[in-house]
Amino acid sequence: MNVKIIIIHGLNNNQEGFIPLSKALNLMGYETEIISLPGHGTNRHECRDAGEAMKTFDLRMKKVIKDPYSVIAFSQGALYLQLWLETNPSPLPKAQILLSPALFIRRFNLLSKLMSALPWFMFIISQTPKNLRRYNYLFIWEYRNLFQKAKQYETSNKPMKIPSLILIDPKDEVVDAQRLKEELARMNSVVHFEYLERPYLKGRRPGKHHILFNPEYFTAKDWKSLIERIDDFLKKTTPEV
Repeated sequence: MNVKIIIIHGLNNNQEGFIPLSKALNLMGYETEIISLPGHGTNRHECRDAGEAMKTFDLRMKKVIKDPYSVIAFSQGALYLQLWLETNPSPLPKAQILLSPALFIRRFNLLSKLMSALPWFMFIISQTPKNLRRYNYLFIWEYRNLFQKAKQYETSNKPMKIPSLILIDPKDEVVDAQRLKEELARMNSVVHFEYLERPYLKGRRPGKHHILFNPEYFTAKDWKSLIERIDDFLKKTTPEV
């Protein structure tokens, strides 16, 4: 039997949008479990405080991990995971696959200043597709949480400790893909970085290139290729038990 795969979504994603990914991995023989980020379950306000949000994430991870296990994390989920791994060295995942990881955000300084200046209770209508979103709008304090954690990750500047596959569309609207590639190349020797180009996404709504977890944003051929690439990486980096 293969190792267990924990799937972590991103900011304002629902779990339903990750079911196709989960099912595709199930067909490959993997046991999977999707966990909710803080603020995306029954209590939206559990992520108001950054420290409490990490404690909530820690509890959710420890409820589902078993050795051996690997993780697939998208966007803010990948950011939470990297910060969590810094203080939870055991048991480490056998491998991690990060999809559009929000480790280095486009126009970070400008957006961070803007979020700090706006009232915390103000909200912005979500651009995430309806079938993939948890909420129809996000509060400024939810964006502040994202930027605070991204700053924390950048400050820590620590190399990844486990075999890592990083997949990102070079046209990603949220993540600074070029900087991500450069920083990871400088910091890490266990990271495999790959661009996934999807020129057929022309004309779709903003944020389309950031979505790297759902088959609606791939051709059937490219989705099949993505699942096979994930499977190949997991087989090379994790033992069967």
